[in-house]
Amino acid sequence: MFFLALTPNIDDETRKMMVNRIVFYSMIIMLVSLFAGHLILSFFWYFNGCFASRGWLSSDFCGLESLK
Repeated sequence: MFFLALTPNIDDETRKMMVNRIVFYSMIIMLVSLFAGHLILSFFWYFNGCFASRGWLSSDFCGLESLK
């Protein structure tokens, strides 16, 4: 809905092309971030069980617990 509101004067074919490009670039950015984060954490030998055994939300809670 937000994208449609931003592009009221663009035809549907151009919108599809824009959405495909946005999705592709977003996927590339997320994959690069994932691998870069893994390399950075492995460089510092930081292996926490919270990252390996739990989901994203619970790993946030593990991080908060480790700060206390």
